Amino acid sequence: MAITDDALVQELTKLAEEHRHITARLNDILARVRGSARPDEFDPEKDTPPVKPLVDGSREQRDWCSILLWGKLAAINIRQQRGATRTEVVQIAVDAGYKDGRGWNSWKGWHDDESGHRWVNTGGSEFLGHYLGRVGRIMPADLQAGLAGLPKPMPKRGDSSNKH
Repeated sequence: MAITDDALVQELTKLAEEHRHITARLNDILARVRGSARPDEFDPEKDTPPVKPLVDGSREQRDWCSILLWGKLAAINIRQQRGATRTEVVQIAVDAGYKDGRGWNSWKGWHDDESGHRWVNTGGSEFLGHYLGRVGRIMPADLQAGLAGLPKPMPKRGDSSNKH
């Protein structure tokens, strides 16, 4: 049975992605063996994920999609001490592997303030922590501290933070 070019490309793409995942895991183990008790830091404003984040990709690609979505929002909130603008919210979603800003609609864990600027809340922080744990990464200390100090907001009428 002959293999088609498309099938070969798909198989090679899958194999390359598996290889990148194994390499990242081995690097994490090597860092611990060399005396580093913590996994690599990942700064969502400065660092590039080891795989291309895609909402409809592999498990690892979906994990990185979530990390970028929540990490970039948290970075704006904490480092710039402001909510993300509508333009930034759309760009964050696209950077995270969504086609457009509607990617946020499937998530809870954020709220918009009275001026329409977006903020991460404790739900978003929990999502970020979960996905970082899955890939063996942590946020830089300033983001960790900012996320740890998040108040649990009271949902407002029409607020997305109470969605499933």
